[in-house]
Amino acid sequence: MMECRSLSLAGVTVCVSSPDLARFFDACGGFGCFCTSDATPHWVVRYGQPVAPWNDATLLSEFHFLENQSRCCFLRSGDSYQFAMYSDVGNQLLVCLQYRWGASVVDISSCDDVPAWRFSLWFACSLLGLQADATFVHSSAVVWQGQTVLFLGESGTGKSTHTRLWLQTIEGCQLLNDDSPFLRLVDGVPIVYGSPWSGKSPVFSPRHFPLKAVVRLSQASHNAIRRLSVVESFGALQPSLPPALMQDDGIRTADSGSGMNAADLLIEMISQTLTAVPVYHLQCLPDDDAARLCFATLFGTSQTPMHSARKEMF
Repeated sequence: MMECRSLSLAGVTVCVSSPDLARFFDACGGFGCFCTSDATPHWVVRYGQPVAPWNDATLLSEFHFLENQSRCCFLRSGDSYQFAMYSDVGNQLLVCLQYRWGASVVDISSCDDVPAWRFSLWFACSLLGLQADATFVHSSAVVWQGQTVLFLGESGTGKSTHTRLWLQTIEGCQLLNDDSPFLRLVDGVPIVYGSPWSGKSPVFSPRHFPLKAVVRLSQASHNAIRRLSVVESFGALQPSLPPALMQDDGIRTADSGSGMNAADLLIEMISQTLTAVPVYHLQCLPDDDAARLCFATLFGTSQTPMHSARKEMF
């Protein structure tokens, strides 16, 4: 028997169905506060479907997923797309997803591996999100006085560390998401939404706030910040969007006359975001002065150190 649960993700209702839904949601954690009673979903993600790997298709992207030591493949055949995960040991198929561009339904095979189940749902929402001008951004998102700052950087560059320094140093600062928030354009305004995918930080919030600024971090022997040019800003933001989708030149919008593909849609989202908010590069040490410098630059005010270090989360 199939179980169904509706989630509100980036302001869109997604109905997820699976024979083992309760077990997977309990094992994954983080999804509870995103559940909604909305009975009219915009999108449907169906697990337990007869989806088999393709033998003859164009490989768009292949990458390694560390959480469960697996190999991921993203493929295209005509206007249909497939995402498959294989274990490193024995090359066993863990999960297989199939989607036809423009449809509101994603079919996924049965899955017994919790990380594969969780990541395949993330990938399904990545594909579906393009229809709603929404995408995941690999970043850490903090909120101050109702505005969001996204901290970008490759894994290990200190996003979570810098975020922690904001939480310790800036009074009233809160953590919205520490790995994969949604960025969605609503009437041209970039809005950041919390998501059930927050990396190692158990911060799961369905709330959303307008984007104030984007900051790309790099480690340095000093603290310095500067605003980037438009070209530099594009180069700073683009690598943090789903890289597999940026490799596709075949996904087209529901209006086939537009001729846009996944990469085009993501580039258009970046362009609209850059017209609305500034992007900065912060060279920094892992210290409170870096957080205060960044905060003062973005918000035009300074903060004195808090009397006690504490995290404020939603």
